[in-house]
Amino acid sequence: MQAKIVVALHCKEVKERISGILTSSEAELCYAETSRECLQLVAESTPALLILGEHLKDVSALELASIIRSDQTKLYLPMLLLLDEQQDWENVQYAYQESGILDHLSVPIQEGLLRAKTRVYLQQDTGRRKQQEQIEYLERSNRELRAFAHSAAHDLKAPLRAIKHFSHILAEDPLSEEERVRFLNRVADSATHMDTMLSQILEYATVGLHDSHRELLDLDECLDEVKIRLERQIVDSRAQISIAPLPRLMGYKSLLLRLLQNLLANAIKYSKKDTAPQIEVDCTVVGRFAQLSIKDYGIGFDMKWHDDIFRPFRRLVASTQHNGSGIGMATAKRIVEHHGGRIRAEGVLDEGSTFYIELPIQTKEASHFLAQVSAPSASAVTQPAVKQPLMEGNDSCREKALLFDFSSAANTEIAALLAERCELITVTSLEDALSQLRAEDFSVVVCALQGASAGLLALLQEVYIRQPEAYRVLVINGAEEDTQQLSQSGWAHQCFDQPLDSRELLNAVLFQPCRPALV
Repeated sequence: MQAKIVVALHCKEVKERISGILTSSEAELCYAETSRECLQLVAESTPALLILGEHLKDVSALELASIIRSDQTKLYLPMLLLLDEQQDWENVQYAYQESGILDHLSVPIQEGLLRAKTRVYLQQDTGRRKQQEQIEYLERSNRELRAFAHSAAHDLKAPLRAIKHFSHILAEDPLSEEERVRFLNRVADSATHMDTMLSQILEYATVGLHDSHRELLDLDECLDEVKIRLERQIVDSRAQISIAPLPRLMGYKSLLLRLLQNLLANAIKYSKKDTAPQIEVDCTVVGRFAQLSIKDYGIGFDMKWHDDIFRPFRRLVASTQHNGSGIGMATAKRIVEHHGGRIRAEGVLDEGSTFYIELPIQTKEASHFLAQVSAPSASAVTQPAVKQPLMEGNDSCREKALLFDFSSAANTEIAALLAERCELITVTSLEDALSQLRAEDFSVVVCALQGASAGLLALLQEVYIRQPEAYRVLVINGAEEDTQQLSQSGWAHQCFDQPLDSRELLNAVLFQPCRPALV
């Protein structure tokens, strides 16, 4: 969701000045000349910043700020007052601060100062939004855990009641040896069932708690490992599993193995009676997500029960027909969401079902996967995977690179090299670089320097704040002490000196894996 800045004033010249300065920012600018217009904009969605002139058409800034501050949901809305330079802030600050206006800027407006203040407020707004998202996530998780605890307690009582009942019979009633053995077996079966449920409950509750680190995983290799784990079930059921080429993506190996194992095991388990399971595994790339599909031709399900599939202890098939606790798909959902993805299912009764898993994929890995699946199929099957240059003329398979040139003129050599193989955008100012980073998805950020540059740190900080594992940062011709520090800190993936080796640069842009996320 794009941040919003509300500018409330009626002076046309000042409004145009603000518009000219902030147009390139990543925030949406909204204007108001009356208190009603301003209050309506603020009520629609809390802005990142409210810029107030001393007077609107109908009220003063002091009156309007007091009205806004009376709304408890707007207590933390930052307000910036545009104060005539002839007025002394120290003489009026107490009155304005009482109404919630804690910051000011003198008119005529200094461009650099307004940009700096706006950037700070936008960063604070981003932090607040992330914090609110985390709060909502925790609240949702707590609701799910409360519901889970209720369901778990209810389902665990069943084997306990069985143990209690059969134990009472064994203790009180005269039984033959055959009956005694039968009831003891029933007690043992109930205890085993309870032990299985407790293990699966623990598995569900601890998803994501013991992960070491995310790593780049080859899903083909993961699926091979899962097939080895399920070898007994595959052989016994005579299952036929067709697997299309799969991409690489960042994830937690133990969790993804568990996810794939749950889905494949279910596809085998819920096959039609006396029919060998037919399972198809496929993958496509949709935007920034890899969409994995696992399709079977088993017993399927009625779509009216779709929502129950991923709820703990909800079973669509009677336990007398198929063993299970009803928690496997709930665990799968938690694993997918822990990776920032989504899972859904489609099914037709007696015809089969398909599970769709969407997981985030890096731009570079998506490009390589698209290039791989579009290549001749024979080479994909009979030859080991070889890194190939990205396909010419195919925008979906081209890296998107941002060239940040700190020098006074664009570095034509570097730009020419990159433009041949990448979708290239070149900027020469920090503001433009930050704006592009926030508006577009880049897989490579190339910084061409002339010695030291203070702006470089601001740019790398922005990359770090966003999604560091999604970028490769290359620094060219930086000051020796700067590039050494950047390389050691991990903020830059690779540093180059001039004269530049074009092959080395292109290799870094097109083939080098992304650096791991910084901790």
